[in-house]
Amino acid sequence: MSVKATLKISGMSCASCAAKIEKGLKNMDGISEANVNLAIEKVTVTYDPEKVNTDDMTKKIEDLGYGVIKEKVELILIGMSCASCAAKIEKALNNLPGINRATVNFATETATVEYDSSKVDAATMIKAIRNIGYNAKEKTEIGIDTEKEEREKTIKTLKKLVIISTILTIPLLISMFGRIFNFSAGILDNPWAQIVISFPVQFIIGFSSDR
Repeated sequence: MSVKATLKISGMSCASCAAKIEKGLKNMDGISEANVNLAIEKVTVTYDPEKVNTDDMTKKIEDLGYGVIKEKVELILIGMSCASCAAKIEKALNNLPGINRATVNFATETATVEYDSSKVDAATMIKAIRNIGYNAKEKTEIGIDTEKEEREKTIKTLKKLVIISTILTIPLLISMFGRIFNFSAGILDNPWAQIVISFPVQFIIGFSSDR
């Protein structure tokens, strides 16, 4: 399956420069087409991602004596709770048209994205992240203090969920110990009462924390 990528090139001064880059890229295994637009200093490449990637193209262009300007944005991610969350966001970003590469760092709660600004922008990336249940902001538009506040807010919410789930679990524990030590827990032994108590823990609080 072929995909397209657009790279911004620096150092071109004439049509022969563009032709040189086109020829160099087309000679690479896995690249079926390469078109350089000298006016906007960009090259659009159609390639097989299983055989070649944008790093290979960048190296080739640099070997030819030119440079590749990487358009990059860093996003602050909000709402991640595990490594699978990071993988989910990374996949959503990499599936967007115009994204050359997106990497998510779970430890720092950030995403670094290299992209083609003619096809995608930061707002589209943030929307894609929100569509899968998380939130994000550009690092340039959020200060360190605000970032800290967002993290503290997330932690506070998780603490509240833990407290609520603990309170709701206590009646179930009483019923369980009643069966073990042979005493009646009254209405708490009723299966329907147990379903009502366990439902918010399992399907509401549990869903929020496992997202």
